[in-house]
Amino acid sequence: MDAKKLKPRNIKENKLWQDSVGAFRQMWTNYINLLSVSFHNMSREEQCKLITRLSQIITIGVTALVLSLFYQFLPLFVRVLVLPPIVIVAWLIGTRIVSPVIIRRVGRHLNQ
Repeated sequence: MDAKKLKPRNIKENKLWQDSVGAFRQMWTNYINLLSVSFHNMSREEQCKLITRLSQIITIGVTALVLSLFYQFLPLFVRVLVLPPIVIVAWLIGTRIVSPVIIRRVGRHLNQ
């Protein structure tokens, strides 16, 4: 009976779990710090290029996700004709709309 009382109630009370979570948090913190230092070591132009590239990736990804929701309902001919212009429009939106807005919002944190 004493052995049952000493066992953890759930996995999160286990010492191995707590050590693993602590190690993972430390690795994650180190990774975030590495990204932060690398970003701050870039020139402003490189920072803006990175923000633009990430904006393009996110807008194209969101467009692909939304398109996948109803893509199967489109006729084949429409699928072939519509897909390239939609990807191009998503790229343009990421480049010309989303990226400048983000750069303006975080401009005070970018290098001069």
